[in-house]
Amino acid sequence: MVSADNVNYDVLSFIFAFLRSNDLVSAALVSKSFKAGATPRLYRSVHFRLDQMKRWPRAASPFSTILSHPRLGVHVRYCDIRAVPKLKGQPHPAFISSCAASLALCPNLLSFTCTSDVPAFLSLFPDKTRLVELKIHAALELEQSAALTQVEGLQSLALYSASLNICHVLPAWVPTLANTLTSLTITNSREFNEVVFKSLVLSLPRLRRLHVVGCHKISHQSVFRLISHTPLLESLSFTTWENPSTSLEGPMLSLPHLHHLSIDTRCSFSPSSVPPLYNSIFRALFACPLSSLTFKLSERMIVGDGFISQIVNDYGATLTRFNAVNVSLSDDNLELVCTGCHQLEQLSVVVPDMEFFPDILSSCESLRTLIDVGGTHSVHKPRNTLTADDVRDLFQCVPGLRTIISGNRRWTCERIPFRATRPDSEEDDSGEEPVDYLMELKLERLKHANNAAQHLMEPPS
Repeated sequence: MVSADNVNYDVLSFIFAFLRSNDLVSAALVSKSFKAGATPRLYRSVHFRLDQMKRWPRAASPFSTILSHPRLGVHVRYCDIRAVPKLKGQPHPAFISSCAASLALCPNLLSFTCTSDVPAFLSLFPDKTRLVELKIHAALELEQSAALTQVEGLQSLALYSASLNICHVLPAWVPTLANTLTSLTITNSREFNEVVFKSLVLSLPRLRRLHVVGCHKISHQSVFRLISHTPLLESLSFTTWENPSTSLEGPMLSLPHLHHLSIDTRCSFSPSSVPPLYNSIFRALFACPLSSLTFKLSERMIVGDGFISQIVNDYGATLTRFNAVNVSLSDDNLELVCTGCHQLEQLSVVVPDMEFFPDILSSCESLRTLIDVGGTHSVHKPRNTLTADDVRDLFQCVPGLRTIISGNRRWTCERIPFRATRPDSEEDDSGEEPVDYLMELKLERLKHANNAAQHLMEPPS
């Protein structure tokens, strides 16, 4: 007879891989064998976010737990620090000391993310021989930048707000990663320039993901001149700085593997030169089999029918994700996207008037996720444009739709089939009763929904 105590450990580990954190905690309380099976999964990822920072030190951090039980460190694979407690405007020394000491106990760390105050951890990275992903706030001093160059074997590198010091060491450091590095992200750096950018791209022929956004000294012309040296590129994100001569000139690029394209446009002129700019970009990438397309404007703008028609004509057969942030699409344009993109699974748009919108979406049978980006400027309180009745109407009109995100709310729909008794006149040709569905809606409040537009700019995993 099988009981909770004699289920094979490997079977338990496989089962627990499908559970969320709260469910894993409950499972760990069932028995000793369940605890043994759930513990590696519970401590596989260690997070510290804003809500945890507000409760610290009243509530213990996961790092202090690892310090109290050092044997747990062997299970940690991913560490993500999004907030750091402060003391008199500086990182709290007790917290930093606890983090650094606990991370020293994690020999199997694969990924480390820290969006603020990273210097205290720099000395730990060279000893993490299994580390393959590094995402850090890179406003570093010269000595700190030099310490970072000791890290080897990275497959993915993301530097946010890179300082002049880190830009100085990049040309010497990145070539040492040429055999392993396939993903490079540089964002919001005023010091990252074309000379450094060129040296990096030329030394990384195996690069598959390139994400350069918000770097004032890197123009889209520079990006397109250099990406011809990365023939394996699959994902590309960049910023266009609008100016009177903003369009691209030159031959089509041969990037047969490029599937994901994200364009962040900073608008500044009136009338805008964005439409001709986008047309020139799509002409240069005409031969690329894009499956994901995102464009984000700094100011709300209406685009013409011709622009959307070009996208649908060029990429309608392959596009599965279409994200338009701060772009107002007419009902006709939305209908063109829904009917012309036959494999569309995710649509992110400013939701228009609900009178016609459900009927427009009903023509897109493949749609699984709808994201309302109409409130992306509401930083502190995201605007909720869709009511519960609106959400239910959308789920009813689009049978394949599974998820709707609006503001800080995520709605999910589970359709439960059942056979309803109907008059004989309504039976199908086979004589069987048609199957109906009961819709069960679930609402989840998102803690980090304010930055939805920025997440859309990041290439899909």
